[in-house]
Amino acid sequence: MTLELIRLVDELAANAWAAHTNQIVSGWRLRWNDGITGRANSVWAGSLGEDRIRLEDRIQIAEEFYQRRNAPTKFHICPATQPTDLDSILESRGYVIITPTDVQIASVDSVLELSASNYSVSVSENF
Repeated sequence: MTLELIRLVDELAANAWAAHTNQIVSGWRLRWNDGITGRANSVWAGSLGEDRIRLEDRIQIAEEFYQRRNAPTKFHICPATQPTDLDSILESRGYVIITPTDVQIASVDSVLELSASNYSVSVSENF
């Protein structure tokens, strides 16, 4: 999978799994959805933004955003994260990996072919 495809799928997922509160900070989305789900309550760092606020300042803004909501600051990290070394920078600040997630994509035809079975289901009148 190319980096461009990873970036596209990650952004589509971020758009589909929307939070009711989004604050944009130099291309990052600080997302809040009342703590209901990890993805919609984390920083999506998929873009650097045009204003290029210093990284340290962006991280501090994110931490303050979640502190105001009495929630831990979580970052959504993937191969398309910007900047590309954000995971190691966060690790040096004491952040740890909490919920690793694998994203898989395939064509519908491939999935149907691999999941085809020779079984059928029927419901009898006795049921």
